[in-house]
Amino acid sequence: MKTKIWRFLLLFSLFSMLSAGAFAEGVDVALLGPQAGDLVPATLAARAPVPGGATSRNAVTFSWPLSPRHALTAEVPHRASSREYRVQVAADELARGVTIYTLAPGAVVRLNPIGSEGGGSLMTEQIGVRPVGRPALDGAAAIEGLVSDRQLRAAGIPFAAGTIAFRLRPEVGAGALQLSVRDPDAGRYLLHVLDAGSDLALDLQATRSAYLAGDPLAAELSFSRAGIEALSAEGWLVAPSGRTRGVEVVMAGRGIWRVGADLDGDAEAGLWELHLNAAGELDGTKVVRSVRTAFGVSGATARLSGSAGGELAKSGALTLAVGVETAAPGRYELRGVLYGSGAGGELMPFAAGHGAAWLEPGVGSVELRFDAALMAGSGLRPPYELRHLQLLDQGRMGLLQKQARGLVITP
Repeated sequence: MKTKIWRFLLLFSLFSMLSAGAFAEGVDVALLGPQAGDLVPATLAARAPVPGGATSRNAVTFSWPLSPRHALTAEVPHRASSREYRVQVAADELARGVTIYTLAPGAVVRLNPIGSEGGGSLMTEQIGVRPVGRPALDGAAAIEGLVSDRQLRAAGIPFAAGTIAFRLRPEVGAGALQLSVRDPDAGRYLLHVLDAGSDLALDLQATRSAYLAGDPLAAELSFSRAGIEALSAEGWLVAPSGRTRGVEVVMAGRGIWRVGADLDGDAEAGLWELHLNAAGELDGTKVVRSVRTAFGVSGATARLSGSAGGELAKSGALTLAVGVETAAPGRYELRGVLYGSGAGGELMPFAAGHGAAWLEPGVGSVELRFDAALMAGSGLRPPYELRHLQLLDQGRMGLLQKQARGLVITP
C-alpha cells in the first residue's frame, strides 16, 4: 500500500514539474546504499508528539553556488581534550589535606561550594600546600593570584557564591601535592585542578556527533602521549533532563579505553553529555584527568524511503524529488551538496541545496531545486551526484539520516 502511495505522489510531483516546464526531461535518480559512518534509522518511532508553536506547513527549497576549487571533507566527530580533572571533597577532608596530582609547576586550582552546603569565600591565609618531601607552605608562600566569586563574575565567569581560584606558585613544584584548607565552612566542595603547564591530555572522541534512540554509543578514551600506564577509568552519561546513567569502560591497550552504552529506544531527544575520569602513571608519577563531550540524540521519526525522481529542464534547471517515509507528522528538511563532472570525469562540488516540507505519516517527498544559472555557471556536466545528504526533523530539531554519498543523477 505504501509503495502505491509513493508511486502516486512521485508521479504527481513529476507531472506538476513537467506541467510547469514543458521542455523538461526526466533523469535517472538512484539512492546509494549507506557506507561506514553513515547514520540510517533501522526502524521508525511513531511515538513523537507534534511539535508545538506556529510551524509553517509551506514547502520551501533554495540553493546557492559553491566553488568547485574548494574540496569538501567529511565531518569528523569532535575530539575533546582535557588537561584538568574534578573531584568532590568534604570540608573535613580539606581540613586534613587532600592529594592533588600535577605533572608541571603552576597548576590552577578552583574550589566551588556544592549546592547550599558551602560557605563564604576562603582567604589566602587558609590555604596550605605540602610539596613532595618538603615542609608545608602556607598562604602567600604556596599560592598566588587568588580571586573570589565576585571577581570571577566581574570577569564574565559566573560561579557559585563562595568559589575561589588560585595558582600554585612555581616553587611549589609538581607531583603529588597535599592541599589543605584551614577551618573551611561545613559542606562539600568541587575541587578542580588544571594542569596548565603540562602537555599531557586525556582525549575523548565518540564515533558520531549524532545518534538515534536505540543506537549503541561508542567512543574512544586515550591519553595524548604514548607510554602512559593506564590505571583506571570510569564514566557516565547525562541526559538533557539531567538524569545520569553509567557506561561501560573497557581497557583496550596502553592508555586506551573503549567506551560503550546502549541508548534506549525511548532515550530523551536532545543534547547528551558523556563524562569520563581516568588515571594513569607516567615515570612513577600519577596522572589524573577528566574529560567530557556532547552529542545529539534524536527519535527516528522519518527516513529516506529509497525512492527518488527528478527532471532536467530545457533551461538546465534541475529538480529532485526525494522520497521520505515518516512515522510522525512534522516538518522535515533535506540538505545536500551537488557535485558535477569535470572535463576528466572527476566529481567536484558546485552547489548546496536545502528543501523542507510538512509531511504526514506515510510516504511523501521533499524537493530540491537548482536553477539554470547555477547549473550553467558551474561549467560542470552530468553525471551529477548529491553528497553530504542529510534528513532532519525541523520541529523536533534532530538529525535523522546522514549519508556521505546520497543520490546519483544521470540524464
